[in-house]
Amino acid sequence: MMQVLVFSMAAVLGSGLRFALMGLLDGRHFPWGTMLVNVAGSLLMGLCLVLIEKEIVSPELRLSVMTAFLGAFTTFSAFSLDAFRLFENGAWLTAITYIFCSVSLCILALGLTVWAARAVL
Repeated sequence: MMQVLVFSMAAVLGSGLRFALMGLLDGRHFPWGTMLVNVAGSLLMGLCLVLIEKEIVSPELRLSVMTAFLGAFTTFSAFSLDAFRLFENGAWLTAITYIFCSVSLCILALGLTVWAARAVL
């Protein structure tokens, strides 16, 4: 039960920080807040990965920090980690396919949903 509470609090902190940072930046002409959050989250995800690999912090922190906090802060950091790991393992074609399909399919899914919802509602 304590793990669930810690995980939940980490997610709350991540989403709260995202909200605060995005509120500071004007996104009328360019989504600066989203970009800042995505880049910062990816930087933090990379740092966490190395800290765990070098055994500077315990792998148990991965769930709270990498999944809950950074996952709530930005899911782009998880996407970046998955893509990086594929490149790192030499699966270049798989990595490029993953990146292209993830970005394209997510934008397409959002667009189709908006189109369908606008037609129905």
